[in-house]
Amino acid sequence: MTMAALGAGKHVFCEKPLGITSEHALELVRTARELGLTLSCHYNRRQSAHVKLLRDLVEKAALGEVYTLNVRWMARWTGFMFDTGTSWRVSKAKAGGGILIGRGSHMLDMALYILGHPQLTAINAQVSSKLTGFEVDDYAFVSLRLANGGLINLECSYEANLPDFQEKIEYEVFGTRTGAFCSTRDGVQITKVGYCEFPHNRWVDLTGSLDVCAYEQVEPKTILGDFVAAIQNGREPNITPEQGALITQILEAAYRSSELHKEIEIVTRS
Repeated sequence: MTMAALGAGKHVFCEKPLGITSEHALELVRTARELGLTLSCHYNRRQSAHVKLLRDLVEKAALGEVYTLNVRWMARWTGFMFDTGTSWRVSKAKAGGGILIGRGSHMLDMALYILGHPQLTAINAQVSSKLTGFEVDDYAFVSLRLANGGLINLECSYEANLPDFQEKIEYEVFGTRTGAFCSTRDGVQITKVGYCEFPHNRWVDLTGSLDVCAYEQVEPKTILGDFVAAIQNGREPNITPEQGALITQILEAAYRSSELHKEIEIVTRS
């Protein structure tokens, strides 16, 4: 459908992922560029105030050198995975995968965006459907090695035997100057930024100096609004087609790593 729309001369705002296979995603990118059309992908978690805050802190070097970013999107139960009306979600042929594509793709986009899209070198991943027995994964863990020596770790679940919450999204950013923790747990948001004075265990809290709510008003406020503005102003959308295609390439590498039970090199194409 995306290719047909591009072929008809239309700008396209595509649901995520941009393609189930990297070949398809890259073909869409090439076609959009050749035709001079705007193509973007619906990775809407960039609009979270927490993501905008963390991106701003990294961009301003307020955290120092970031050496680890941990992202978690954990759910105890996800209704649409058991709904017969959305049974395509548990079909590998139709969905391409489970939680790793469904929410892991968002998390990958968030993590790369927060860190300014660093160069990736290797990936180690493990996906599982042991809990539900679905054809697609209901749990995934991914570790990405960065060219600068840093790490991105992400963990996600559609279902899990978890007693303390229904759903949580968490970010932990370890920097050489300060660190940050952001969490949305069953709708309750927590933000903490600060540093520990060594060798003593003295925590210096910097959270009070931040206006977290103000980041909700930072442009772009919506991904769709940004897409429209990009067309109107002749500029790149906040989420470029190349960035969308990169996520699909990482997803493929993650599934491959899980199949091989080992870390593999990441080789991205354009």
